[in-house]
Amino acid sequence: MARRSTKQQIEGHGLGRHTKEEVLQIGERSFKSLSVLLGDKPFFFGEKPCSLDVTAFAMLAGFYLSTLDTPMNTMAKKYANLKHYYERIHGEYYS
Repeated sequence: MARRSTKQQIEGHGLGRHTKEEVLQIGERSFKSLSVLLGDKPFFFGEKPCSLDVTAFAMLAGFYLSTLDTPMNTMAKKYANLKHYYERIHGEYYS
């Protein structure tokens, strides 16, 4: 019963409708887009954080704090500017 419910939830929000390869491609495009948008700025839209920064930090934290060795975690860690961004914000606001 719990397995069926989880499967329905995954299907309902969309990820369950894609193959593993498609999910990895979506992830790669997302990380690349964030990396390009951030560039070398301290925050996505300049000198002060905005709601995108809060959302991006939370998403990145899930990848950087995970001890699991998954393709998505490996992918997230290859973007040096995103990793530095996460580490800077984590150090500034959560240490």
